[in-house]
Amino acid sequence: MDLKERIITITIQQTTQVGVSSTTMDHIARLCGISKRTLYELFPDKLTLLTEAMRYSINKQRTKLSEIIANANNPLEALLHIYANIRNQINSTSRVMIEDIRRLYPSLYQVYLDEHTNNNRHFVNMLKKAQNQGLVRKNANIEAAVAGFSVLIHHVKGENFDYAIHAQFSEKDVLDESFITLIRGLASSESIATIDRFLENFDKKQ
Repeated sequence: MDLKERIITITIQQTTQVGVSSTTMDHIARLCGISKRTLYELFPDKLTLLTEAMRYSINKQRTKLSEIIANANNPLEALLHIYANIRNQINSTSRVMIEDIRRLYPSLYQVYLDEHTNNNRHFVNMLKKAQNQGLVRKNANIEAAVAGFSVLIHHVKGENFDYAIHAQFSEKDVLDESFITLIRGLASSESIATIDRFLENFDKKQ
């Protein structure tokens, strides 16, 4: 890993944990053990660093998802493994980070939204392929189901998440149970057993 990649990796770790506004260029330089001058030679400003960090994270996630799809036996199995893979990323991303980006860096927030939309499109296509293979109910409204789950993710990770609910249930529990309800609700009778077997192992890994 070269210096630039190490800086990006540390930036991702810090902003994910404590948010964007609490992560300064000074802080990143200290964590990397480099001077501010060296940092600014590689990244002229904070927005440039944050943008490259987000694109690095997106590309890394896309590579992982492509690997999962290539190794899965069918689209529905791929979707199950994809959620198992990204759930930790969703859960570890602080609500503060997303709100900071939305409030302070609108152009960067748009990159985040565009990738979210792109992911939704992929999920819809995968579920339609699963539907053509008899793994999803023929009368299932796939677009509406994916849109609903997408809204839920935005709500849970947004500033308007109901804190009365948050005090009783973790974000992980809300997302996991919602995903399980979604995927079992879409499944055909032929694929329910396969989904339940996966979820048994899924629960054991939590």
